[in-house]
Formats: sequence, C-alpha cells, structure tokens
Amino acid sequence: FAYADLFFNPVDPAATTSPGYLADPFGTTGSVNPFPSKPPSSSLNFANAGYLPIGGGGVYFVDPHLRTPYVYQYNFSIEQQLATGMVFDIGYVGQDSHKLTELVDINPFIPGASNRFYDAGDPTNSTFSYLDEFQNVGKANYNALQTSLTKRISNNRFFGSTFFTLAYTWSHEIDNGSGFRQTRSSLVPYFDHDYFRASGDYDLRHNLTFSGGWELPFDQLWQSGPKLLTKGWSLYPIVTWHTGFPLDVFAGLSTSRNDPGPAGDGQASEVRADLVGNSVTILNAHANQTINGVAGNYYFNPGNFSNAREVALDAIAKTDPAALIGQFTEGSFPRNALRGPGFINTDLSLAKHLFLFGERFDAELRADAFNIFNHTNFANPDTNISSSTFGIISQVVGENSATNPAGPRIIQVALHLRF
Repeated sequence: FAYADLFFNPVDPAATTSPGYLADPFGTTGSVNPFPSKPPSSSLNFANAGYLPIGGGGVYFVDPHLRTPYVYQYNFSIEQQLATGMVFDIGYVGQDSHKLTELVDINPFIPGASNRFYDAGDPTNSTFSYLDEFQNVGKANYNALQTSLTKRISNNRFFGSTFFTLAYTWSHEIDNGSGFRQTRSSLVPYFDHDYFRASGDYDLRHNLTFSGGWELPFDQLWQSGPKLLTKGWSLYPIVTWHTGFPLDVFAGLSTSRNDPGPAGDGQASEVRADLVGNSVTILNAHANQTINGVAGNYYFNPGNFSNAREVALDAIAKTDPAALIGQFTEGSFPRNALRGPGFINTDLSLAKHLFLFGERFDAELRADAFNIFNHTNFANPDTNISSSTFGIISQVVGENSATNPAGPRIIQVALHLRF
C-alpha cells in the first residue's frame, strides 16, 4: 500500500457508546489494515496475487537502491597586492554534483500506446496510474570566474579614510533538473534523463557588487572650522547588479497524467512551446505597446512562440497515440532558454557622529536610503502561453513587500546613542 484514506461516518448524536473509530479505524471503515507492513517476496507475481501497481495522488516511492548524493568542489585562485592595502584576487571555482534526487515516473505511457508499462491491459482503469519515484538521476555542475578588488581601510589627508570591495562573478550552472518538486518542472523524463539538461533555474551568469565606506575629510579640508560640525561624517554605499534568471515557456497543455501527451510518455505538462523564427525578440518593457490587440509592457514578442503543433498532437495522443509515432516532441524551445530582466540596486547610508564631553558620549545620526535612485526593477514577465498577458511584465520587484529593499525608494532616519 502507498497510503490509506479513512472516511468515518458521522457519529449519531444520540449514541451512548463509542463507535470504535479510533480503536479500530480500518475495520470500522471497511479498509484493509496495512500494518504491520513487510516487504513482499521477491518472487511474488503482483498481478496473480491481486496486488497490481498503484500510484498517483501525491504519493512518492523511493528507489530501494537510493544512494547519498555527493559533490566534488574545487577552486584555484591568485592574489596580487597592487598597492599598500589593496589586493586583487582572481580565481576559478567549480562544483560537480552527482546522484542528486529527482522524481521519475517509473510507470510511464509506452510511446505510441494508450497504456502504461503496468496496467493489466486495461488503460481505462485508474488504479494503474503514474508512479513517481525518488531516484539518483540528478546531476549538476557549476563553473565560475570570480574576481575581487579589496582596499583595506586607509587614510589620505585630502581624501579621508576609505575602504571598499568590488567583486565580479561570471558563472554558469547546468543541470538536468533544479530540485525536487520545483514549481516549474518536477519530473525528469523516464526515457532520457538528460533530455532537459540545460542552464539551471538558479543560473546567474553575471553578478557585480560594490560595498565600502568613506570617512569624509571635512575636518581636514576645513581645519579652522568647528569640529562638532566638520568631524565624524561617513558615507556607506552598496551597489548590486546581476543579469536575469532563466525562464521557461511551456506549451500550456493539460496537467492530467492520464494524457500521453505529444511526447507519448504521459507528461504533457512538461512539453515546451515551439520557437517561431531564429530567436526571441527582447522588447523595451518601459514602453507600452500593443501586440495582437493587447496593450502592455511587453518584455518579449509573444509571436516568437507557438503551441499550435503541441495542442494538435496532444489531441491526437488522447484518441490515437499510435499516430504520433515519428512525431513525438517536447517542443522546439529548449528548457530555460529565455532570460528574465536584470537587476540593479543602490543603497546609501550617511552617518554623522557627534562626539561630546571629550568623546565620552557618541551620538550617531544616520540616514539609510534603500534604492536611493528609485530605480525600477522589473519582475519576470508572464510566460503562460495561454494567458492574455503572455510576454507582459505587470509587476516590479518588491511591489508586494513593503520591507523589500529592492522595492521603491525607502529612507529611514535613526539616532544611536553610545556612552
């Protein structure tokens, strides 16, 4: 048994004795008691014994030969001092992951047939459903060039004290599945585990960050000025920029696992759309445009995608799957071949220390500005090909979170007292 559903009849309000539901939950519902559970004999013929395969319903089986995943990590870097207190670092960072766990339907449809591997010759019997199993079929690798320029805090008479770190990463993460039960794609194809091997969901190709501090030299530039006014000013910037994450465009077919689908394996929801033309045209999302009678802030041209072929083949698969032989498809648009909008954000803090009573009392007045330039960072566009807003960006990053520093500009002022 994979699981047991117990449905108890309502208790008679006039009952004076216990119905026995908790004392014998299986017997009182007419269900077979699956406890104690023990593995069947290896020679058991499930069909002859009446124990035909079951599945579906969110039940996950586990490969009896499941292994612990393992990862190789390696790196090499070189540091060079460019000047006093300034160091440049460049390095290679790699990671190779094996035996990662993903789900595989071990009872798929036989391509070109209307039945699964195990269905006792009766494809209309819902008992013989899909069997999603944990297997060590996942694999991934990550390769990156990482560079950084670091300046330790130092003082210059005219420029003041400064420190900063500037870091840039150029990387690529590739996998055949980006984790168990991911919203985008949760299954690895049974017949070819590497069919969807591509850039992973978390692949971030370019990433640049800058952070540091600057003690403004007002007291040195205006030495005759009042120290209470000219001393103790500091500026702290943080700048972040990175390219967008990968996006998928599916054909928008039925999520029913009773449908062989255009690939013939019972995973119609995993089929991608077709690419129309040689590439996807990226549009200016700042401009409102009208395409096919629908106005919006388009990020890409929806005309570069089509699911007409997949819809037609899906209809054939439901009635005559044998007619699909020679036409099986997962869609021509590769997995994660589209990139979402990039991201850029600047935070800035200005602090003023007021040293009183011979510097025994320190009052810091601080102003923190998140997204100080109020730069709009677009959220990902609608990638549902069946949606009327397909290709349109309708939200910005942080729009639904008042505490998200990547949202609209936020300025806060605080006073810290130290004594």
